[in-house]
Amino acid sequence: MKLENGIYSAENIHDEIQNFVKTQEIGFGKIMMPLRLSIVGALHGPDIPLMMELLGKDEIEKRVQFFIDYSH
Repeated sequence: MKLENGIYSAENIHDEIQNFVKTQEIGFGKIMMPLRLSIVGALHGPDIPLMMELLGKDEIEKRVQFFIDYSH
């Protein structure tokens, strides 16, 4: 994820997700549900950009990669 000014903040993460959804012309739910599931392990929970900021980029990358590797 390329963030504005390289700052891994909830605000920048949220903006980047919105930009991705817009440029890919997909629904917000199509990206947020799998992202939430990979990060917190549930379909409902805390604010995803905030969780991503709190857990940090390295931990998020590990969780998302684990989800990708084992969701098939």
